[in-house]
Amino acid sequence: MEYEHHLQSQKIKKVEEILLQQNKEINRLKHVEGTLQVEQKKTAKLIETVEHLSFLCNLYQMDRSTNHSDIFRTETRQHFESEAVFGQSNPRSLSKEGDKLSNVEYEENTMTVSRKREENDNTDTNLESSYNRYTGAFSVPITGVYLFTYTVFMEAFSYGSFEIAVNDVARGTIFVDNNTHEQNAYTGSTGVAILVLNRGDACVIRTHSRYPHVKGSVRSDDLMRTSFSGARIGST
Repeated sequence: MEYEHHLQSQKIKKVEEILLQQNKEINRLKHVEGTLQVEQKKTAKLIETVEHLSFLCNLYQMDRSTNHSDIFRTETRQHFESEAVFGQSNPRSLSKEGDKLSNVEYEENTMTVSRKREENDNTDTNLESSYNRYTGAFSVPITGVYLFTYTVFMEAFSYGSFEIAVNDVARGTIFVDNNTHEQNAYTGSTGVAILVLNRGDACVIRTHSRYPHVKGSVRSDDLMRTSFSGARIGST
């Protein structure tokens, strides 16, 4: 009788050990599930931020100068919502290798039916004064992950290569080829770069450092807009 009682106690003890291990495994799986849900929310938020930024990049209204001898004669509108945001549209010459896009005012414009421009208000999107409109450089204010988009349109019979550079090192390149025989044919190109940057890094958009052969001029107006924009989307 005592022997049978001992065997039964041993069986009960083994069952209790199995139940304890299963409970530990259940708790571990719950923790993994919670971690995955947090990561999924972070991913969804990042995707939403990128999509929102892409949408905002199209919200620009500009007047186009009738003098096509200049690269640009336009004002721009940009409005971003993020920790470190900047944007620009730039009058500049494309004749020199590595020239930077520069000189911009952030201004919201509207057009009447008569094509007369009416200024509603000025919108400053250069938060933390990180972008220098005189040098064309964005100085990173906070170490982190940054998303950049840069779009270049060119006039008819024009072509050129452009790059995004960080501390004078190219990190992305686009090529715009509008050198066709069609007078009213226009093309553009957009580059996207997600970069891990340190505070104090300088980021610019410029003509290609090893392919400076730019023909013609850049176009930016209410139909097609050349722009450089970005936002800090995460920490490291």
